Amino acid sequence: MAEGKVKGSVAQEVYSIRNILENTCKFTQEEEQLVHKKMDALKATIPCSGLGISEKERVKIVSAMGFPRGHWFNQLASEMDGAQHPAWSDTANNLMNFEEIRRMI
Repeated sequence: MAEGKVKGSVAQEVYSIRNILENTCKFTQEEEQLVHKKMDALKATIPCSGLGISEKERVKIVSAMGFPRGHWFNQLASEMDGAQHPAWSDTANNLMNFEEIRRMI
């Protein structure tokens, strides 16, 4: 996913990992450990959500918009706000009603 979207040293790391994984020789335990180490380092640099933004940026955007869960859409974009269902679905309405009733009790 990162290929073509990153530059410099990060692109070199992606290329390095691909070379190890696409090598036709036997995949050694040392190579596996190296790939895991490099992938962990990349996860800290490249967002894994597919949104193209960092987790910190995602949280800021969701907070700034102030929408309750379930408002991010083309399809339900649960990676934005963690929603399990659309905000205006029957599931949401029933759950919201249930939560309101529980607060009143």
